[in-house]
Amino acid sequence: MVIQQSTTQRNRRIASNALFAMVGVACGVELYGISQQQQLRFLTLEYSLVYGTGFVLAFTFFWLTARRNVQIAISQTGLEISHDEDVIRFAWSDVKRVNQPSLLRRYWLFELKNTKRIKISTRYFSRIQIKQFNNFLSHAINTDAAQATLTDATVVYPSISHPRVMNSNRR
Repeated sequence: MVIQQSTTQRNRRIASNALFAMVGVACGVELYGISQQQQLRFLTLEYSLVYGTGFVLAFTFFWLTARRNVQIAISQTGLEISHDEDVIRFAWSDVKRVNQPSLLRRYWLFELKNTKRIKISTRYFSRIQIKQFNNFLSHAINTDAAQATLTDATVVYPSISHPRVMNSNRR
Protein backbone atom coordinates (compact mmCIF):
# COMPACT_ATOMS: atom_id res chain seq x y z
CA MET A 1 0.00 0.00 0.00
CA VAL A 2 1.27 3.47 -0.89
CA ILE A 3 0.21 6.69 0.79
CA GLN A 4 1.17 9.85 -1.08
CA GLN A 5 1.29 13.38 0.27
CA SER A 6 -1.86 15.37 -0.40
CA THR A 7 -1.17 18.54 -2.43
CA THR A 8 -4.05 20.41 -0.81
CA GLN A 9 -2.74 19.45 2.63
CA ARG A 10 0.73 20.67 1.65
CA ASN A 11 -0.55 23.99 0.29
CA ARG A 12 -2.81 24.51 3.31
CA ARG A 13 0.13 23.93 5.65
CA ILE A 14 2.32 26.33 3.66
CA ALA A 15 -0.38 29.02 3.66
CA SER A 16 -0.89 28.66 7.41
CA ASN A 17 2.87 28.96 8.03
CA ALA A 18 3.02 32.11 5.90
CA LEU A 19 -0.03 33.55 7.65
CA PHE A 20 1.42 32.85 11.10
CA ALA A 21 4.69 34.49 10.07
CA MET A 22 2.93 37.62 8.86
CA VAL A 23 0.65 37.81 11.90
CA GLY A 24 3.76 37.62 14.07
CA VAL A 25 5.43 40.43 12.13
CA ALA A 26 2.24 42.53 12.21
CA CYS A 27 1.85 42.04 15.97
CA GLY A 28 5.46 43.06 16.51
CA VAL A 29 5.07 46.20 14.42
CA GLU A 30 1.76 47.12 16.04
CA LEU A 31 3.05 46.56 19.58
CA TYR A 32 6.00 48.79 18.77
CA GLY A 33 3.63 51.40 17.32
CA ILE A 34 1.38 51.29 20.37
CA SER A 35 4.28 51.57 22.81
CA GLN A 36 6.11 54.37 20.96
CA GLN A 37 3.42 56.38 19.17
CA GLN A 38 0.19 55.33 20.95
CA GLN A 39 -1.63 54.66 17.67
CA LEU A 40 -2.43 51.66 15.49
CA ARG A 41 -0.87 51.49 12.03
CA PHE A 42 -2.58 48.33 10.82
CA LEU A 43 -5.58 50.03 9.28
CA THR A 44 -3.58 52.33 7.03
CA LEU A 45 -3.32 51.51 3.34
CA GLU A 46 0.48 51.47 3.30
CA TYR A 47 0.83 48.94 6.12
CA SER A 48 -1.91 46.71 4.68
CA LEU A 49 -0.04 46.71 1.38
CA VAL A 50 3.23 45.85 3.15
CA TYR A 51 1.57 43.00 5.09
CA GLY A 52 -0.06 41.63 1.92
CA THR A 53 3.25 41.71 0.04
CA GLY A 54 5.01 40.11 3.01
CA PHE A 55 2.43 37.31 3.04
CA VAL A 56 3.01 36.62 -0.66
CA LEU A 57 6.79 36.58 -0.16
CA ALA A 58 6.54 34.32 2.91
CA PHE A 59 4.18 31.96 1.05
CA THR A 60 6.62 31.80 -1.87
CA PHE A 61 9.54 31.07 0.45
CA PHE A 62 7.69 28.32 2.33
CA TRP A 63 6.38 26.86 -0.94
CA LEU A 64 9.88 26.69 -2.44
CA THR A 65 11.45 25.08 0.64
CA ALA A 66 8.65 22.59 1.37
CA ARG A 67 9.07 18.83 1.00
CA ARG A 68 7.24 17.51 -1.98
CA ASN A 69 6.01 14.11 -3.11
CA VAL A 70 6.34 12.39 0.25
CA GLN A 71 5.34 8.76 -0.19
CA ILE A 72 5.12 5.92 2.29
CA ALA A 73 5.04 2.39 0.92
CA ILE A 74 4.05 -0.37 3.33
CA SER A 75 4.59 -4.01 2.48
CA GLN A 76 4.82 -7.28 4.37
CA THR A 77 8.62 -7.05 4.30
CA GLY A 78 9.14 -3.47 5.40
CA LEU A 79 8.56 0.24 4.98
CA GLU A 80 9.85 2.74 2.43
CA ILE A 81 9.69 6.51 2.91
CA SER A 82 10.60 8.63 -0.09
CA HIS A 83 10.48 12.23 -1.18
CA ASP A 84 12.33 14.32 -3.74
CA GLU A 85 15.58 14.38 -1.80
CA ASP A 86 15.91 11.03 -0.04
CA VAL A 87 14.70 7.44 0.22
CA ILE A 88 14.68 5.51 3.50
CA ARG A 89 14.00 1.76 3.58
CA PHE A 90 13.95 -0.65 6.47
CA ALA A 91 12.59 -4.12 7.14
CA TRP A 92 10.12 -4.98 9.88
CA SER A 93 12.75 -7.24 11.42
CA ASP A 94 14.95 -4.15 12.03
CA VAL A 95 12.24 -2.32 13.99
CA LYS A 96 12.56 -2.44 17.75
CA ARG A 97 9.58 -0.23 18.64
CA VAL A 98 6.88 1.81 16.87
CA ASN A 99 5.09 4.77 18.46
CA GLN A 100 2.00 6.06 16.73
CA PRO A 101 0.96 9.72 16.81
CA SER A 102 -0.84 11.02 19.86
CA LEU A 103 -2.28 14.32 20.97
CA LEU A 104 1.11 15.73 21.97
CA ARG A 105 3.33 13.87 19.48
CA ARG A 106 2.36 14.53 15.86
CA TYR A 107 4.63 11.99 14.20
CA TRP A 108 5.23 8.28 13.86
CA LEU A 109 8.43 7.19 15.56
CA PHE A 110 10.27 4.08 14.43
CA GLU A 111 13.15 2.97 16.65
CA LEU A 112 15.41 0.57 14.82
CA LYS A 113 17.69 -2.03 16.35
CA ASN A 114 20.79 -0.12 15.26
CA THR A 115 19.70 2.78 17.58
CA LYS A 116 18.51 4.86 14.64
CA ARG A 117 15.25 6.78 15.05
CA ILE A 118 13.03 7.69 12.12
CA LYS A 119 10.25 10.25 12.46
CA ILE A 120 7.46 10.70 9.94
CA SER A 121 5.46 13.85 10.55
CA THR A 122 1.68 13.74 10.20
CA ARG A 123 1.69 17.30 8.79
CA TYR A 124 2.24 15.93 5.30
CA PHE A 125 -0.95 13.88 5.20
CA SER A 126 -4.69 14.37 5.58
CA ARG A 127 -6.69 12.83 8.42
CA ILE A 128 -8.04 10.09 6.17
CA GLN A 129 -4.52 9.19 5.06
CA ILE A 130 -3.32 9.14 8.68
CA LYS A 131 -6.10 6.71 9.62
CA GLN A 132 -5.29 4.51 6.63
CA PHE A 133 -1.60 4.49 7.52
CA ASN A 134 -2.35 3.59 11.15
CA ASN A 135 -4.61 0.72 10.03
CA PHE A 136 -2.07 -0.67 7.55
CA LEU A 137 0.78 -0.19 10.02
CA SER A 138 -1.00 -2.12 12.77
CA HIS A 139 -1.96 -4.83 10.26
CA ALA A 140 1.63 -5.14 8.98
CA ILE A 141 3.08 -5.25 12.51
CA ASN A 142 0.51 -7.82 13.68
CA THR A 143 1.03 -10.08 10.68
CA ASP A 144 4.81 -9.78 11.05
CA ALA A 145 4.59 -10.71 14.74
CA ALA A 146 2.28 -13.61 13.93
CA GLN A 147 4.63 -14.87 11.23
CA ALA A 148 7.61 -14.54 13.59
CA THR A 149 5.93 -16.64 16.26
CA LEU A 150 4.81 -19.12 13.62
CA THR A 151 8.34 -19.54 12.28
CA ASP A 152 9.70 -19.83 15.82
CA ALA A 153 7.16 -22.54 16.57
CA THR A 154 7.98 -24.51 13.42
CA VAL A 155 11.74 -24.55 13.97
CA VAL A 156 12.77 -28.10 14.72
CA TYR A 157 15.39 -28.24 17.40
CA PRO A 158 17.61 -31.31 17.57
CA SER A 159 16.50 -33.58 20.34
CA ILE A 160 18.99 -34.71 22.91
CA SER A 161 18.83 -38.45 23.27
CA HIS A 162 21.29 -38.60 26.12
CA PRO A 163 20.96 -36.29 29.15
CA ARG A 164 24.67 -35.70 29.37
CA VAL A 165 26.25 -33.55 26.64
CA MET A 166 29.85 -34.25 25.93
CA ASN A 167 32.23 -31.73 24.46
CA SER A 168 34.92 -33.66 22.61
CA ASN A 169 37.23 -30.63 22.27
CA ARG A 170 37.49 -30.12 26.00
CA ARG A 171 40.59 -31.39 27.84
